Amino acid sequence: MIDINLKAPMHLTRAFLPAMVERKRGHLIYIGSSGGQAPYPNMGAYGPSKAGLSLFCDNLRCDLLGSSVRVTEVVPGRVQTDLYRTAMAGNQARTLLCDGYRPIQPAHIASIIANAIELPVFVDVSRIEVFPTDQATGGGTMVKFSEQ
Repeated sequence: MIDINLKAPMHLTRAFLPAMVERKRGHLIYIGSSGGQAPYPNMGAYGPSKAGLSLFCDNLRCDLLGSSVRVTEVVPGRVQTDLYRTAMAGNQARTLLCDGYRPIQPAHIASIIANAIELPVFVDVSRIEVFPTDQATGGGTMVKFSEQ
C-alpha cells in the first residue's frame, strides 16, 4: 500500500520533475483520497499513505515556486472502481458500496483532471476535493439514493 500510494509517486516525480523544471513548464497530477484527509475504519495503511501523498504535494508546491511547474492533487470520495473488489471478501464490493448509491465514475475524475490541465500556466489548482452528493465530506458515510 505504501509502496504504491506514496513511494511510487515520489519515484516517478524524481524521474520526470528535473526536465519540467529545466524547461520551466509542466504539471504534476496526483490522485489522493478522502481516506488521506479523515480517518476511516480498516484503513490503517491506506489512509496514512494518502495523507503522506497530500503532504508531499504541499511540499512540492513550496519547492517549485517560481518554476512554473504546477502541482494538482485530486482528492475523491467514493469512486466506482475495482479498488474495493480485491479488498473485500466474496466480491461483495459492488453490492455493499455501489448498489443503491450514486458513486462518482472514473470518467468524472478524468474530466476534472482535463479541466485542471487546460487552465493557463499561471493557474494552479492545488487540490480538488470531489465527493458524491450523497457522501458526507470527511466521512465514509453515504446515503442510498431514492427518487422521489
